[in-house]
Amino acid sequence: MNLYVTDRINYYHKVGIAEQLSERMMTYHTLVPDLECAYSVNLPKKIAKSMEKLIKKTIGHYSVFRNGRTTECYNLKLNDIKKVILNVSAFFKYPLINIRFLNTSYGGSHTAWRSDRKIFEKRINYDDHFFVYLDKLYFGKYIPLMTIEKMSPKKVKIDLINNITLEKLVKKANWMEEYLEDFRLSNPLFEKLKNYNEFLLSNSSMKKIISFLEKIIFEAIKGYAHENASRMPLLERSIINPQKPLRSIQLASVTQNFKYFNFDKFKSLSDS
Repeated sequence: MNLYVTDRINYYHKVGIAEQLSERMMTYHTLVPDLECAYSVNLPKKIAKSMEKLIKKTIGHYSVFRNGRTTECYNLKLNDIKKVILNVSAFFKYPLINIRFLNTSYGGSHTAWRSDRKIFEKRINYDDHFFVYLDKLYFGKYIPLMTIEKMSPKKVKIDLINNITLEKLVKKANWMEEYLEDFRLSNPLFEKLKNYNEFLLSNSSMKKIISFLEKIIFEAIKGYAHENASRMPLLERSIINPQKPLRSIQLASVTQNFKYFNFDKFKSLSDS
């Protein structure tokens, strides 16, 4: 499921979730023909719904009223909305990653940029290729993290990416150069992940493998943010490394008088 933010419409941005983002944008085009999606990330359905709920609670007082009711449109700058999205994901201990799934037998990926997670129920085959990269909210550009490949009938291997040339990244990601223009050619999380380089996993299902990857990637983000907070300007260190009860943490600091939010009403999905 896709969590998305539209371009600015008058003085607000629309924030929502959709199974098929292209269809949702086509619906909007009947009212605003040139409207584009300013940001989107593909998430597991449970995560997407929980994040949307907390985002609404967090920035609801910026919501645009129409016919006496609140809407999913918010009078905020795009960068402030992105900051809220990033910190809500950190609260749920979930890393914002994109996964490009390629089956070389067919010669193409399921989508141009990222794959629908509905396909991740089966085991990985020899022709399957996964390229995992970190969302650009963390460092301003996409970060190439790793590829996943089948090594034997029962095992798959994590191949971490560190410093890499564009030419090599094209081959590693199995992607055309034009799709990699917004990527960094280095992985700042490599040192936090290096113990998993060439790590072998049981080939149970794509879904279980990706769940494992999400946990280790989040821990890498957490460790990096604790040591290099200034290099992740949108991420509040107090959210990812709380030093006091969550109920007293000010999420995202959108404005100087941003309201405190009672996090006790929400449970981390990693604990459910």
